[in-house]
Amino acid sequence: MSEENFCHAPFNQMMLSPTGQLHPCCYHFGYRIGQHSDSFEQVWNGPKIRKLRREFLAGNPRICRSRIANLKCHENFARYQGQSQLSEIQESPPKRLDLRLNGMCNLKCVMCDVWQQPNGLYNESFLWQEGPQKIFPFLSEIEVLGGEPFIQADTFRLIQEIRSVNEQCRFSFVTNSQFKNWIRVRKSLEGIPIDKIHISVDACSKTTYEAIRKGGDFELLLQNLENFKSLRDQKGFDITASMCVLQTNVHELEAFYDFCQLHGFTAELQFAFYDPSQSSSLLHLSKEKMKSLYCCLQQQRPNDKDYQSYIQGVTRPLAIHLVKIGFSITNE
Repeated sequence: MSEENFCHAPFNQMMLSPTGQLHPCCYHFGYRIGQHSDSFEQVWNGPKIRKLRREFLAGNPRICRSRIANLKCHENFARYQGQSQLSEIQESPPKRLDLRLNGMCNLKCVMCDVWQQPNGLYNESFLWQEGPQKIFPFLSEIEVLGGEPFIQADTFRLIQEIRSVNEQCRFSFVTNSQFKNWIRVRKSLEGIPIDKIHISVDACSKTTYEAIRKGGDFELLLQNLENFKSLRDQKGFDITASMCVLQTNVHELEAFYDFCQLHGFTAELQFAFYDPSQSSSLLHLSKEKMKSLYCCLQQQRPNDKDYQSYIQGVTRPLAIHLVKIGFSITNE
């Protein structure tokens, strides 16, 4: 077993997607470990996830090799080192759930198609039938996404059911902050431990924001950002604001970083590898424009280590792609 390329995800968590497919994590939607109609045991100790565990235990992770090499995604689960049961068959239930139960969303963002995905596939699934006894009491953390989780009834049901059997489970949420039921959201969040609220922002100007986040209201976003800041001050948790970097917002990278610094948010950049619009991703730029953009970004705030770390969310995948298509990468 090689700790350098070892991923603890398949030993500690599983991910449920709105399509009814279950995966080991959010970095490998191409590898399915089960489906919503399976039982908990069929998924958690089924043949697909056991194969993945065997590969990591043998030090030869072929299924995840390219993602580990290009995304370093295994590093996101390094916190479980020393806690994982290093065996093909897990005697204990997962410590973490990554839940995306419904596609229901109030926006139709140009780089996303989750809002077109199904709703309600888990209504009669093992999550609700077996979860209260076999999963919920043993969770240490859970991340809830969507669609938009705070307009979905399942989110509030989940909070209530987990809290009734496990007051220590820590919650994280990914939200677009485009909801108008803040009083209900606040009441639910006040009663649970929170690790992080991750807000998908994507721009720091009204024009860019509403061009990307179709149906979004920039003023409502700002109002809910203030609401979350107030709750953060009361409870103490991290707020991460993310930008999915596209052709239409790449010019706001520096302004977005400064916006996050002003509000005390952790700034995170996401690269649009998947692009249902077939026109928004930086990968749809011409080779020459892509190389020019990479060189320009490399020159932004070269003496600011924090900014350089931030900008790698774009420059690293750009560099990998440019090398792949035959360009030489230098610090120009």
